[in-house]
Amino acid sequence: MQMIVKREWPAYDASTLPPEHMFIPEGTHEIERIPGPVTGEGFWLVLKGTLIGAAEGFWRDWIDPIWEDYQVQIIE
Repeated sequence: MQMIVKREWPAYDASTLPPEHMFIPEGTHEIERIPGPVTGEGFWLVLKGTLIGAAEGFWRDWIDPIWEDYQVQIIE
């Protein structure tokens, strides 16, 4: 699974509690879907092998091309 981001995006590092704010750089990234690491509810899309990412719904809100430079592309 891959995600293409056209700009730096805010995300969370859930390997620490509470999760720390951080950024995912512009580019193409290998990602994976995991159960929500904080509450165990829902799913997150995270950089593969890490807990860096955000809720899947958050990323999917940005897949429409109308967002232009803010658009996120998810390739499954």
